[in-house]
Amino acid sequence: MKKSLSASLFVLVLILLTDFAYGTAQEPDILIYQGKTYNLQTNPLEAYFKKFQEKRPKTNSISTSLWRGYRATFEIIDSTLFLRDIDIDSDYGDGKKSVMAEVFSGQSVVWMDWFNGILTLPVGKLVRYVHMGYASTYENYTLLEIRSGRFTKSKDFAHEDYEKFKDSQFELFKSTKEYEEIVAFLRDKLKAPENVEPFIKRHATDYMTYFIED
Repeated sequence: MKKSLSASLFVLVLILLTDFAYGTAQEPDILIYQGKTYNLQTNPLEAYFKKFQEKRPKTNSISTSLWRGYRATFEIIDSTLFLRDIDIDSDYGDGKKSVMAEVFSGQSVVWMDWFNGILTLPVGKLVRYVHMGYASTYENYTLLEIRSGRFTKSKDFAHEDYEKFKDSQFELFKSTKEYEEIVAFLRDKLKAPENVEPFIKRHATDYMTYFIED
């Protein structure tokens, strides 16, 4: 599995914060794909803000349903992932405010050429609501593989098959050195060691940077 461990651990820390510390369903980022608008169960900008912490939007209006502090809108055009906007809640409680120009000065659209990962798009009806992160279950899922800001391939699943896919990805991941190191890391973060493997398995597509093949 060709990905940096530091990026994997960073994603897992974000998931830990959302799932365990906050325990609140989060407002999603938005993706425009093939003329349709989707709620994302992925936050592509977090990798950028990890590297450039001073760029993270500043707001005094933090909500338990938006702990990252912003909402981003993306679009895939000609197999390329672009950032279209970033907004925050107004400090005056009168709606949303775009901060795109503050984060990316002079740019109205940004090519996400630094992003490698899987974008998870829930599709269809809500099957089961869970008041925690992006843990709710939907009828169907579309997964988009992005490498260096370029769309490379997609997979479509009914929700039952999506769970089986995550299981298969997890089994392949278990054979890697990265898995052993992440297990060691999580044992220090999760109070109950027996929760480590179920946690990684549940979030299989969150720490993947591309589809793992047999």
